[in-house]
Amino acid sequence: MAKTKVISVANQKGGGGKSTSVYCIGAGLALDGKKVLLIDVDPQGDLTKMLGMRKPHDLPRALGDVMSDVVSGKEIAEHTEIMHHHEGFDFVPGNRALSAVETGLVNVMSRETVLRQYVDSVGNIGGQPYWSWYGFEGRVEWCACFVSWCSNECGYIENGIIPKFAGCVNGVQWFKDRGQWADNSIEPTPGMIIFFDWDSPNGSSGPQDGQSDHVGIVEKCENGIVYTVEGNSGDSCRQRQYSVGYYEILGYGIPAY
Repeated sequence: MAKTKVISVANQKGGGGKSTSVYCIGAGLALDGKKVLLIDVDPQGDLTKMLGMRKPHDLPRALGDVMSDVVSGKEIAEHTEIMHHHEGFDFVPGNRALSAVETGLVNVMSRETVLRQYVDSVGNIGGQPYWSWYGFEGRVEWCACFVSWCSNECGYIENGIIPKFAGCVNGVQWFKDRGQWADNSIEPTPGMIIFFDWDSPNGSSGPQDGQSDHVGIVEKCENGIVYTVEGNSGDSCRQRQYSVGYYEILGYGIPAY
């Protein structure tokens, strides 16, 4: 998640004011203009009740359900468990489903990372952190915004190494204008920018036309396989892989790192 601060409030003793503290901290941060997500990790659901959900155990989806999805490897396509509070922040409710998750974690590898994996997935769907950073007020096709955001985080835009671009065609042209372009026949190196020209006659991108429809970042190339990181792949950030020379790869931008 982009520029996110995680604050944990924990104490084994009941009645110590954990739920009240979390509520007050979250509401205060929201009043200060921060984007806030509260997560209730208590099977009793006290914070959830405090936030207006008087029957947390009757909710169709809560934290225990999404943690179970993480454990089973099920892809979380949409974060329907996240609820909005009228004081300007969001929250993930907790209920007794968490008790079952806790029991099931006993034999799970790296069980201490399950909650972190869930938190990391929030914001991954829909690309809001990336297209809003770029300056858009609503969702756009955000693969180029994702590449630009990553580049900005590394200081590459400020130093003129990679452009800030929201359109794939503009990104291709920037690299070509500087003689930093290669076709899909090469074996790319990590950090190259990979551009695609989808062949989808009946889809939104249409048949191949020599213009880029999608962009990502090369993670590595091993044994004839190109591994990438891409935004807006199924409306989320994902790792993908392609054969070297794959016909839908238009080419590569070669940053002068």
